[in-house]
Amino acid sequence: MPELVYINPLSAAKIVAAISIVLGFIAGIIIVFLGLFTVLASLVIPVSTVEAGADLLSGVLQVIVTTIALAILGFITGGIAAFIYNIAAGIFGGLDLGFVDAIFVAEEEPGNENSIGYE
Repeated sequence: MPELVYINPLSAAKIVAAISIVLGFIAGIIIVFLGLFTVLASLVIPVSTVEAGADLLSGVLQVIVTTIALAILGFITGGIAAFIYNIAAGIFGGLDLGFVDAIFVAEEEPGNENSIGYE
């Protein structure tokens, strides 16, 4: 079975950073929607329009800050995790990985009793 014995830390860092950008953007959007509740509450509770608008602006800035912060943290974390994996794989051995040579969609072939779709 193939064994994964090395991960390029820069490659892992870029992938984790890309994933973190998406997660940071999603988290930022959630924060903005929570900020919108403050704006809606200002319609019921007497709060100045300036304060409500500031809350909305801070929510938009929060999307940007959260996205950038998580991208940076993801990059650093991905690189460190790959570095630690490489050390551990050198000591304990790498991950055993299973690969399939070809994946196909099983069509009404006589004698094909494999319902997963692998040869």
